[in-house]
Amino acid sequence: EIRNDIVGFAKNYLGSRYRYAGRSPQTGFDCSGFTHFIMKTFGISVSSSSVMQSTQGELIKLKDVMPGDLVFFKRSSRGRISHVGMVVSNDENGILMIHSSSSRGVVIDNLTHSAYWRPKVYAARRIINAGKQDIKQVLEALAACATPEASASEELAMTWPPILDERFMCVDPLPAIVPFRVVRTWRR
Repeated sequence: EIRNDIVGFAKNYLGSRYRYAGRSPQTGFDCSGFTHFIMKTFGISVSSSSVMQSTQGELIKLKDVMPGDLVFFKRSSRGRISHVGMVVSNDENGILMIHSSSSRGVVIDNLTHSAYWRPKVYAARRIINAGKQDIKQVLEALAACATPEASASEELAMTWPPILDERFMCVDPLPAIVPFRVVRTWRR
């Protein structure tokens, strides 16, 4: 399931430091930079701004959130979006979210039981509604990175990182998912 893969991948960055406007593990993440980075890795296009992310995808009820959905927060009812987190799970223990906190970096918090976060919830959105064909392409690209034949092929051996097609290439080992993760490459 792509949702569990996305959340599993996000967990690899627990403890990463917070950095305002940060969008990479090397520099650190702010809240929307973190969700942008995670989704982008799986070929899902979202803005790097929490305000813009809050307009993307499908609006859903908080009680219906699933792993990978995004939850948005406001400091006051008249304020603007101030934070975003990604749902890890939604079960009898509450809604767990992973997010880049300005004071603690990338952490998991229980939204349901948090006196700080719960009253600030503004909206939840389902971003992972990519078509089956899009998800299939990402999973095929991940599988190609993971197979020894892919890394040993003449065409891929001539370039590093190997480029699978104009949209995907294999980079850095990441054993929690597969031996390589896939990132999108962009046409110029």
